[in-house]
Amino acid sequence: VTLFLFLLAAFILFDWREFCGARRLWLPFVATIPYLFVVNVLRIAGILLYALSVVGAKGADAASNAAVETFHSHVGWVIYSLAIGPYLWAVYRSVARHR
Repeated sequence: VTLFLFLLAAFILFDWREFCGARRLWLPFVATIPYLFVVNVLRIAGILLYALSVVGAKGADAASNAAVETFHSHVGWVIYSLAIGPYLWAVYRSVARHR
């Protein structure tokens, strides 16, 4: 969440000319909570599907190890970094529409 909010704030500061006249600039920051909840559910579902695919190929112990290794291999920050793209697109679009 901190990485996501930092990236959002950085984009707003770097492109301040686009955002300086925006009304309700607080809304993208508040909307990150439900958005990141959905992203996190998708991340966990992806890890579960990955573990289930390993169960079929290598067994339950290998699936458990694979899921833990995937979780601890920094998949979270990668997913959240990729999720910032569509979110920024929506924020820019909303700001342009409400000018």
